[in-house]
Amino acid sequence: MKNLLIVIGVAIVLFTSTAEAKKVTLSVLHEKAFVFKDVHDQIANEFMQKHPDVEIKFLAPAKAYEECVQIVLRGAITDSMPDVSYQGHNRVRTLVDRDIVVPLDRFIQGEKD
Repeated sequence: MKNLLIVIGVAIVLFTSTAEAKKVTLSVLHEKAFVFKDVHDQIANEFMQKHPDVEIKFLAPAKAYEECVQIVLRGAITDSMPDVSYQGHNRVRTLVDRDIVVPLDRFIQGEKD
C-alpha cells in the first residue's frame, strides 16, 4: 500500500507545478480487478481525500501482467501510457530495455517517512 502512495506522490510531483496549483488526473493501470480492485480503490480514495487537487482514474484492468506490459508498450508508441502501471517483476526488464520506466530513487530519497 505504501508503494502505491509513493508512486502516486511521485506522479504528482512530475505533473504539477509549484507556481500554479491545478487539478491533476493520474491514470493507473493494474491487473486482475477481482484481486486488486478493492485495495487500489481504498488507497486511491484515502489519497484523494488528503490531496483534493488530485484525481485518480483507473484504466480498465488487464487480465494478466502480460496484457499490462502490452498496454504500456502500445502506449509508448501512441503517447498514451498510463501515469502509473503495476507490472509483474518478470516484465519490468522489457520496459527498462526500452527506456520506458522512470526511476523513483531521487523521489524516495527525498521522503522523510
